[in-house]
Amino acid sequence: MKIYRLYVTQRYATTSQQLRQQLSDDLHIPVTHLTVYDRYDVTGVSKEEFLQATTTIFSEPPMETVTFSLPLEDTDTVIAVESKPGQYNARSEAAEQCVSLLTSHMNTTVRTARVYVFSDALSTDQIDRIRAYLTRSIDECESPLHLPTTLTQEVPTPAPICEIDHFLSMDHEALQTLHHSLQLAMTMRI
Repeated sequence: MKIYRLYVTQRYATTSQQLRQQLSDDLHIPVTHLTVYDRYDVTGVSKEEFLQATTTIFSEPPMETVTFSLPLEDTDTVIAVESKPGQYNARSEAAEQCVSLLTSHMNTTVRTARVYVFSDALSTDQIDRIRAYLTRSIDECESPLHLPTTLTQEVPTPAPICEIDHFLSMDHEALQTLHHSLQLAMTMRI
């Protein structure tokens, strides 16, 4: 199925202003030219349905601007952040439900990311610090910038759960050894 992509940015740039202030306060990096986009990748709809959803679901035309490609300069730095595979994404879920209501299709898939375009001259160190700052959340990671071939996410299989035999009958020394070996965060009181 064809994947459609669009970018939405606020006309009044409140999100950009807030992030510029945070980067200045927290990282001491002065950023003056930053644009923040919400990126939507959509599949399971026709082109006409996608274009209809562009102004009725993905954006608010009086408040936001829609583009189908990023207006980039050669010197711009682009960082995209998305939810990690398997993490619940409320924006994607809501968009899928709205598109399903609009089109009566139940096989619509929507993936979202937040894209940051820095037009300032930033050093490699500053870019790395900003990238780490933007992806510091436990449930977010950096997103590739290219259009994917599929929106199906590969969710890694979790490691098997460790079973502890005879936990209730362990003495204090055995509990301390177990506590240290598993790097448990709890406090031990016996």
